[in-house]
Amino acid sequence: MGQRLRLTMTCVAVMTVTAAAAERKPPAKTGNSALAFFAAHGEVTIDDFLERLRPAPIDEHQRLRVLEALPRQGAIRAGAGDVAKMSLAQNVLAYHTRRGVITFQIIDVPPAFIGLHERTVILVSPPALALVNKEEFAALVAHEIGHEYVWTEYQLAVRRGDSEHVRELELRCDGVAVLTLRRLGLKPERLIRAVEMLTWYNEQRHLAVDWKEYVSRDERRSFIRAVASLPWAG
Repeated sequence: MGQRLRLTMTCVAVMTVTAAAAERKPPAKTGNSALAFFAAHGEVTIDDFLERLRPAPIDEHQRLRVLEALPRQGAIRAGAGDVAKMSLAQNVLAYHTRRGVITFQIIDVPPAFIGLHERTVILVSPPALALVNKEEFAALVAHEIGHEYVWTEYQLAVRRGDSEHVRELELRCDGVAVLTLRRLGLKPERLIRAVEMLTWYNEQRHLAVDWKEYVSRDERRSFIRAVASLPWAG
């Protein structure tokens, strides 16, 4: 169990915060700065905007090294129902040119958890997979793919202990998710509901974490809707 938990803590994840932390609102400039990042896109399409920001995928040699280093203990084989629920998320990977580059792995941990590990594999717990439908799971995956767009910047902010910038980058990942859902014909509300379902599950079982890097639910909900309302070319 210790090995599995250490693995999950290395991931950038859609985790949840305690009720007390959820009521704490980070500085308003965090949300404003993240929104300005998307609002200043100019007269371009969503596709062009994301393509300009998209990093090169992780190289095959490094990808295989990451996969080989994953602990076998705690890995769960996906059943037919799991594969079906994750099917729409394959479209998210394809849109971001990551199909076949990033894979999914179910891991046996108690919290409702989903996280991108080393730009190679999206780890998801059985509770998280059970709580959401395939559209909501696709929305969560779209957020995790957003972390690819800010990967280096995010790691540097964490090392500096710059919690405010980490919160801004978390919102940017939500923004990438919103644009992805829009291009796939899915509603941004899917992301809001999915995150809140995971939060509720973990709070009910006292599995939530109080991390100052995470944005309050109210601000996150407002930000997602604000990005969804932005006009784009095309």
